[in-house]
Amino acid sequence: MGPGEESDDLAAYEVNLAFNGPGSYRMRVHARGRTVDPDGVQDDDEPIAEHYLVQVRPA
Repeated sequence: MGPGEESDDLAAYEVNLAFNGPGSYRMRVHARGRTVDPDGVQDDDEPIAEHYLVQVRPA
């Protein structure tokens, strides 16, 4: 899913992170904007406050 896309379809979240098949992987997750709306409530007309980066690589 990209910016501005919304989906209730769970298939949109099914991503194979083990892209090289079975084995060990290292994962790094980075988040920014987590303190902008600490109660988790955001108005529909506000820009998206939280952004995530997920990096996966073979160990």
